[in-house]
Amino acid sequence: LDQLWHRSPSAHLGTAIPGYPNLFLLLGPNTGLGHNSIVYMIESQVQHVMDALRTMRRQGVETVEVRPEAVDRFNTSLERRHKGTVWTSGCSSWYLDDTGRNATLWPDWTWRFRQRTARFDPAEYRLSAPRAQPAAVEA
Repeated sequence: LDQLWHRSPSAHLGTAIPGYPNLFLLLGPNTGLGHNSIVYMIESQVQHVMDALRTMRRQGVETVEVRPEAVDRFNTSLERRHKGTVWTSGCSSWYLDDTGRNATLWPDWTWRFRQRTARFDPAEYRLSAPRAQPAAVEA
């Protein structure tokens, strides 16, 4: 994961990372706050993960893995929202990583994060059914 992120972490909804099936983070990249309760963000992510698990059970899916293009879209949107904010105004800030990107804070209203995480969208993920097990051979 350290090699993948290479000094600038990113995740879809601060929760899922391509290449890591069935791994869900809480308080991942861009979920920190400078203006509200972090508990609200955690609750939003838990709702999202629970909906993912319900979807997996309902569809008989064994693994889910976020699509890289979903992560790219999400992070492009974050970068747009960060522009012009006090968090990226050019001053020296511990919120900026080695690349100059703010990978720490959510740059919008918390209710928008909750709205965005309220429903697991299977189109943003690769869903895989269980592999068929070979039949047992009797001796």
